Amino acid sequence: MLIKITRIIETKKPFQPVGKSYQMFSWIITGEIDGNKSDKFIELKAFKAFPVVEGETAEVEAQNYQGTITYKILSIKHNQVNKEKTPVSTASYIGRNEKYSLEEYNDLFCYAWDMFEPKLMKIGDPYHRYECLQKLISTFIISAVQNGIKAPRTAENSVGQYEQRQQLLNTQQGVA
Repeated sequence: MLIKITRIIETKKPFQPVGKSYQMFSWIITGEIDGNKSDKFIELKAFKAFPVVEGETAEVEAQNYQGTITYKILSIKHNQVNKEKTPVSTASYIGRNEKYSLEEYNDLFCYAWDMFEPKLMKIGDPYHRYECLQKLISTFIISAVQNGIKAPRTAENSVGQYEQRQQLLNTQQGVA
């Protein structure tokens, strides 16, 4: 049996029967039962918190408890997204669409290196220091790319320095 939810009247608080480990979730709605519009309020119940949303269709099972008919939710069928609607663009979404050149990644790497490496000089063990540096740099680059941030271009961020620093990180990890 299918119920198309036209309006949610009330979402009740979860109820846990005494001595039981499960919870009951309940909604009072109006809707169409198998295509027939109903003027009555319909009570939906479930053993888990389903995303009950107006306009969605619920597959249900009718239950008669002391003369009151309630409907147990078996599943919720989500409506297909209308392809004509355009997605809302956010700054981070726009940033992810940008293409980064190899030089821009190198600039981000060198910028992060210059920012984090002096702060990690206090760590005595070089293996541990470069492991921390690698994690900080990779996290910085991922965040920068996701948010569309580009490092400032400087003359000292040359390809030679980038390769030298990458080699240093790789040899400290035994990868070289």
